[in-house]
Amino acid sequence: SEIVYRNAMFHLMLITDTIFTRAWCLFELAVRRQAQKGTLAIKSCDESICSNLVSDGNFFEGMKASNEGDKERIVKKITEAFDCVATFNYQMKVLFRALQGRWLPPRQ
Repeated sequence: SEIVYRNAMFHLMLITDTIFTRAWCLFELAVRRQAQKGTLAIKSCDESICSNLVSDGNFFEGMKASNEGDKERIVKKITEAFDCVATFNYQMKVLFRALQGRWLPPRQ
């Protein structure tokens, strides 16, 4: 699947309330970044779909995968593509703000 995401002319990402926690979706963004290609984020006109889009800003730690081995691979790919966790979190915050997500208080 990585080859498909790397070589695709277009990449669309449907925004849902869980998009920023889904490790494989974040993997796709990392692959596209490494390929120096963009992703078009599509937000539904149905506001109820994204009404629960909330985050504390730590997207890297918040991602989830059903298989721990997958998560390790995805963490590695994101770190390679974005150089560091801080850059990844910053880029996700930019996208999150553009989608008008709501912020949670920072974790203690």
